[in-house]
Amino acid sequence: QRYVAALTEQLAADKCAPQWEQWPGGNVLVGRRSDFRIQWMATSLHLFTVATFVPEISTATMEHFTRSAQQYAKKNNSGLPRGVQTGIALFPCLVSEKVDQVRQL
Repeated sequence: QRYVAALTEQLAADKCAPQWEQWPGGNVLVGRRSDFRIQWMATSLHLFTVATFVPEISTATMEHFTRSAQQYAKKNNSGLPRGVQTGIALFPCLVSEKVDQVRQL
């Protein structure tokens, strides 16, 4: 829980507007912001950090959470139409005290 609290503070410091949302699996911390840079060939980058605490991390848990986070980011990207100088960066983060031996993805 301390890690998630520290992550919340860091997201706020990075202007990612952290907030807790209710997902089907429980509460999820979401931080998001949009950056625009001329140096990036006039591209907007929509940054999403999605984190939650789970009792145990397994390969299946990681795959499911990452897939859910990807769907969330795509659904909640308020940028330009797909293919028009916009991008999404996603950082899914699972926090746990127990991690199974995870196969390399």
